[in-house]
Amino acid sequence: MLAPLVPVSAQEESEIVVDGSRATVTVVAAAPISLGEGFPGARPYWPYTCHWDEPWTNSDVIIAPTDSPIPGRRYYLRCVPDEKSGLAAIGDFVVYDPLDPVPGFDAVTSIEIRDVARDFVEPNPLLVGISPDGVQIAGVETWFWPDGSIDRVRASAHANGLTVTVEARHRATTFDVGEPGVDQIVCIEQMEWTPGATVTDCSYTYLTQADGLTVEAESEWDFVWWDNAAQPLPALYDTIFPTEILEIEVIDLEAVISKGG
Repeated sequence: MLAPLVPVSAQEESEIVVDGSRATVTVVAAAPISLGEGFPGARPYWPYTCHWDEPWTNSDVIIAPTDSPIPGRRYYLRCVPDEKSGLAAIGDFVVYDPLDPVPGFDAVTSIEIRDVARDFVEPNPLLVGISPDGVQIAGVETWFWPDGSIDRVRASAHANGLTVTVEARHRATTFDVGEPGVDQIVCIEQMEWTPGATVTDCSYTYLTQADGLTVEAESEWDFVWWDNAAQPLPALYDTIFPTEILEIEVIDLEAVISKGG
């Protein structure tokens, strides 16, 4: 049974961007991956940090380390243990495969632990927040906002002392207001209408009456990850764009003014 998920300490923002097949991978001894509080077992944990060296063409002569291994190309895989372990470095010539970054190494990698944690990070859908609530009036400003929690969603996974955290971060919600030829509205902040509120970047004034307009909200969530070894700062590796829709009606209000004789 999985233990309850617990938060980890906040990390500093980072501009690190990776493609999901990091050239540096932290490796721990083979162990089950667990979620929640505490580390499984009482064995010492000796992480290896692995990287790839570029060999000379068709030879076993090492040229230099590479940060961007190419799938299908031959490299020398060098894994260096934690200096406290007293263990020897491990290395061999391998063909790089992003799906199996350390072939032949009987261990768990930070990428594998990350992918387990990712399965437990799912932002709640953001609905179409709108005011007035219900029928819209042509010529009167309509407010929009992402309706729901835009709080960061986070989970951590552990294996023999290596902790990997995945976090989903809301970046923006884009509204298609449903009126032909109108640019989309991008909402970075969540500003729900309240009495007396007068300013928002997420508003639109419908021009003509219409039945059955569809408003679509597309929310952008970035997924970042970090670990307590070779990847200490958040790195982007995935983005999702869940959408929600709302059917609305726009009406004209006509004022009839009469003057008594």
